[in-house]
Amino acid sequence: MPLPLIAVGVAALVSAVGAAGAATRRYFRQPLGVMVVGQSLTGKTTLLNHWRGEWEDDPLRTLRSVRIAEFEVPTKDKVLGIERYLVFQNVKDVSGLDEAMRGFLDEVKAAAAVVYLVNAVHLHEEEARPAEQPHAAEWVRVLDDAGRIKRHCEKAGKVVIGVTHTDLDPRFAALGPAAYLAAVTEQLAAVLSKTGAGRTSVVAGSLLTRDSAAEFAEAVVETLL
Repeated sequence: MPLPLIAVGVAALVSAVGAAGAATRRYFRQPLGVMVVGQSLTGKTTLLNHWRGEWEDDPLRTLRSVRIAEFEVPTKDKVLGIERYLVFQNVKDVSGLDEAMRGFLDEVKAAAAVVYLVNAVHLHEEEARPAEQPHAAEWVRVLDDAGRIKRHCEKAGKVVIGVTHTDLDPRFAALGPAAYLAAVTEQLAAVLSKTGAGRTSVVAGSLLTRDSAAEFAEAVVETLL
């Protein structure tokens, strides 16, 4: 089964620098093709909507392709101390269903960065799975998708594995954010070995509230910079 897909488009990284009292600013634009992918109901539309400054308490599942106007995602460069933006152009919100991948393979192959979302519930279920029981289909899918990223996304310099819905994983409350991130990163070792440990980072968070979604979305953007 192919990778489900969302947010087909091109993003440009923009930096803005201005001296105090100056009326002009210098901008730096760097094309960055970003693909946001993942299984259905991992939070792809919620992440995209948050980046656009929109919020829905209970977003509907995306069933058909919707074209979205250009939008900017502001962030702060902590090293340089300047304001930066991730500008998304030619964006489509595409269904997370399997068949949505057909016809978009060229865009996937051209991606300079990939964000792959994983539901924390599936990770918890895999962690708790008795040894005598087979792997759940959702976990097998994560491993298969990692293989597809390896085959089709060779040009991607960065891969971000975003673990979402941590509010539904009891390990998060028990361990705390830092220890939980370390735990799921270790659990995803087989995934990182396929996607390329040198180019892959893991972030984790919740999309339950607007505040938690903002924290997760910012972590993803910072990893892409």
